Amino acid sequence: MIVFWLMSVTCSGSCPENSALREALTCLHNLTNGDHSKVSISPADIKQTKSFCENGNFQDSVRCLRGLHSSCQDPVKLEMLKKYADPNAWEAGFNRLCHSMSLYIKHGDCIIKQNAAIQKCVESKKDIEVSSNSGVTYNFNEDEKEYVEDVCGYFRVLNHCYSNQIGNQCGVDIQAVLSDFNSGLTPPICRDFSFAAFHSAGSRSEQSAITLFACVTSFLAWMMPS
Repeated sequence: MIVFWLMSVTCSGSCPENSALREALTCLHNLTNGDHSKVSISPADIKQTKSFCENGNFQDSVRCLRGLHSSCQDPVKLEMLKKYADPNAWEAGFNRLCHSMSLYIKHGDCIIKQNAAIQKCVESKKDIEVSSNSGVTYNFNEDEKEYVEDVCGYFRVLNHCYSNQIGNQCGVDIQAVLSDFNSGLTPPICRDFSFAAFHSAGSRSEQSAITLFACVTSFLAWMMPS
């Protein structure tokens, strides 16, 4: 089992407004099994993941994100987009997984067995996890720091929990592959994020607000090795 990201997305044009993360993740639409209302990305099924590698689905997503970057002519909005999605990092993570498919298949059974432990780890860190209150909203101009802390705290908790468990139980080789995959999707702005910097989000202004819960939620998915 591995972290499975599920993001609600809405296209808003060539340059994102207040939802750069959601806008960038629309480029994962070709990995959603026809569900265009949500974007999911996980090597949750060996056979499907192999097909994504062989058929170029992952590379299509990278090209889409690069196109989004190149089509955004507003320097301020482009800089915001770069904070949340790096096409080179996406590509590196996807390639790492595709080039390591035999190793992933080899450790598939072990990965499955870590589901409960990883879920328990995530639940134990609720104090540093993104708020589960769907009413928490942000005025991005005023509250960017709080938004970034929540988003980065979310990714950091998930990466920390599954990476430690997989590394301890299944080996450092497969841990490195899956860490690279997930790190590629982690927003660049979060690369130097520290747990110590994170604090729980409170109520935000509703003016020009975005709902973080609608942007990022998570669950753990079973791995289905072939």
